[in-house]
Amino acid sequence: MEQGVPAHSGVAASTDGGTGAALRDSEARFRQIAEEIDLVFWVCELEPQLHVSYVNPAFERIWGRPARSLYADPRLWLHSVIPAHRDRVEAAFRRWREDPSSAGYAVEYIVERPGGEQRWIRDRGRAMLSPVTGRPRRLTGVAEDITSRKRAKAAAAQVQQELRELAEGLPQLVWTCRPDGECDYLSPQWVAYTGEPAAQQLGRGWLCHVHPDDRAALEASIDTALRRQSPCESEHRLRRHDGTYRWFQSRAWPVRDASGAIKRWFGTASDVHDLKSTLAALGTSRACLAAVLDNLTEGLLISPLEGGTVALNPAARALFGVTGEADVARDRLFDGFRLFGLDGTELPAGRQPLSRIERGESIERLVLRLVHVAAGWEKVMDCRGARVSDPQGRPIAAVLRVTDVTERHRHAAEIARMNTEMEQRVRERTAELEAALKQLEAFSYTVSHDLRAPLRALDGFSKIVLDEYGPQLPESGRRYLGIIRDSAQKMGRLITDLLAFSRTGRVRLSRRAVNTQALVTEAVATLAPLREGRRIDLRIGSLPPCHGDVSLLRQVWVNLLSNAFKYSRQRDPAVIEVSGEAAADGSVRYRVRDNGVGFDMRHADKLFGVFERLHRTAEFEGNGVGLAIVQQILERHGGSIRAESAPGDGATFQFHLPAA
Repeated sequence: MEQGVPAHSGVAASTDGGTGAALRDSEARFRQIAEEIDLVFWVCELEPQLHVSYVNPAFERIWGRPARSLYADPRLWLHSVIPAHRDRVEAAFRRWREDPSSAGYAVEYIVERPGGEQRWIRDRGRAMLSPVTGRPRRLTGVAEDITSRKRAKAAAAQVQQELRELAEGLPQLVWTCRPDGECDYLSPQWVAYTGEPAAQQLGRGWLCHVHPDDRAALEASIDTALRRQSPCESEHRLRRHDGTYRWFQSRAWPVRDASGAIKRWFGTASDVHDLKSTLAALGTSRACLAAVLDNLTEGLLISPLEGGTVALNPAARALFGVTGEADVARDRLFDGFRLFGLDGTELPAGRQPLSRIERGESIERLVLRLVHVAAGWEKVMDCRGARVSDPQGRPIAAVLRVTDVTERHRHAAEIARMNTEMEQRVRERTAELEAALKQLEAFSYTVSHDLRAPLRALDGFSKIVLDEYGPQLPESGRRYLGIIRDSAQKMGRLITDLLAFSRTGRVRLSRRAVNTQALVTEAVATLAPLREGRRIDLRIGSLPPCHGDVSLLRQVWVNLLSNAFKYSRQRDPAVIEVSGEAAADGSVRYRVRDNGVGFDMRHADKLFGVFERLHRTAEFEGNGVGLAIVQQILERHGGSIRAESAPGDGATFQFHLPAA
């Protein structure tokens, strides 16, 4: 017998020669076909018991086991089925064997070849009925190796799963559509964003979430892409689950099969709302920056460190005489120019401001002369600058700020010249003043000695005449001599006060901290004769220290207190208050107040004038020099004084001095 077809193959031999030849010929053709195909073709007989009557050689190629072993034991093929599938396969085969006419047989399982290789098998069978009894008498089947198909399907499923995981892991909203453009998948991100189940958005239901103003343009873009079968891109607003809209950029492109036909469309929607807001804000910032740069009176040069061109704002273009809007090539920026220091030294290219900044130097202030050789003009410019860096700290550009200070420089030179002239004039005027002061001192000496001598003679001889010859003189003579003496004495006091006023303006100040409390106590003691025989309520408060010349400030307190004693002597008791306080501006303010006769504020402008008096000499003695001396001393200390009064209501003098 030939291999693969056992003797009990079920094909009966015929005694009719012609019929037998035809059957043999048919069987030969069947055998030839069965042995060539890659499908396992098998035949099982049910009578007298189940046994394999035929299996083609494909069994050995797929199972890796000899086909003849099945003729001895028809269950041997089950031994190759992996244990996980064996029970299921046996149960299916058993049901089919028990009732082959009603229950079909189709099952998939894995067999393991002797070397351990596993293959997927798809096994299908059918029953052949007896023409006599109508009962099944033979089972036939085909077992197909579907390993490649299963692997391809598994690989496709794996790819599909990976693509789904990729889509669901992207930050973008993802969807897919059928070739007609109807959506059949929406990623979880899309569902979470819209807050609506995917089933309600399939087809074109998702368009309801697009902003009404953007919907028509988006649909037109989709229809154009479907018609042209080409990718599309658009920007639109998409409603979020909370009802707000955000800007998205959507892209869709076709996925084609091997023949080029579109299998489906794949699309993404990227949230660009923050980017658009940032770009809008950036655009506004750039516009503002451009406006600021365009309106800066200070020139600005920006040179990228990688070289190329230098950007100049309008002020810089005007300073360098650059025309046009294009940036200037770095190596041609100073063509036609020469740069000099103020000392006249020309700067080589490597020491020019922009080159120094590009090397990493920072220029705080550099004043240079800029000379345009061809045009013949010269300018003075103030240069400042440094390198700027990106957010990561990498230097990216050199920035030079230039200011045209030509006029300022000219004015400074003019001021320097004028100062020189002024200093010369001051020296000349100082010399003249020193000469005048010497003359004044000489005059003062003359007044003090030469003028006082005749006055002393008048007073002295008048006294002698009165003492020795008074009884012999008539009353009118004695009265005349008294007037001469009184006038001489008054003239002497005027000279004394005038000299005191003159000395106050010339004396050199010796400043130090002054104990004002002690100074006032000392002044009061000096004026003790003015208090004899009077009731005076003297109230001296807390007096903060000040800073000044002790001797001159003593004169201030003596003069002010003597005036208070003098103009309050008609009061019983006289009340005199002295107080002081530190002021917020760093000075100290003092007050001297009395309850004396006071004065009319309409004449207050005469109060501090030399020899100016607001009361008659017959009422109150004095020459009107005391307050003028006070004002002069305070002004020399950087202070001031003012008075407040009303007739019959006393007077208050308030003055301030630097604090200690």
